[in-house]
Amino acid sequence: MKHSVRAARRYARALMQLVEHDHDVAPTDAALTAVEQFLDENEEVHAFIVNPAVDRHTRHAALDPVFDKLDSPVLAKFLKVVLEAGRLALLPWIASEFHTMALERLNQADAEVVSAVPLSSAQQERLVKALAAQFGKQIRLRASVDPAVIGGLRVAVAGTLLDG
Repeated sequence: MKHSVRAARRYARALMQLVEHDHDVAPTDAALTAVEQFLDENEEVHAFIVNPAVDRHTRHAALDPVFDKLDSPVLAKFLKVVLEAGRLALLPWIASEFHTMALERLNQADAEVVSAVPLSSAQQERLVKALAAQFGKQIRLRASVDPAVIGGLRVAVAGTLLDG
């Protein structure tokens, strides 16, 4: 597992180097996340990818046309290289590592907010402003409701848990 995470980090760094000079970080992050979600939601495709009995030629024949439909030729070529190396099973980790790097490059942070009741738009805006001031980053808020929260909010931003 440790080796897989390191390999995923190397692939993510390589992809970042390919896209950052063209300012394609955000679109690449979105596209890579979409590909990863597609593979995650389709168990048969995932099983096909990780099945050692399926040879590379068959994988390429099945997946290259899918990759070619991506809006990013750089990402399509990158995914083909990962496929050729037999590392497509690392895609969830690659996508996660790339997302973390992308947020850093774009000076953004994801905030997960859990409240007992839904937050109004005005409350969400105030929270985003307060978190942006505290963390010095543009905040991307994802709010959810959990009736088990007694009062206040549970907020997680960039690995930091705030409970109040």
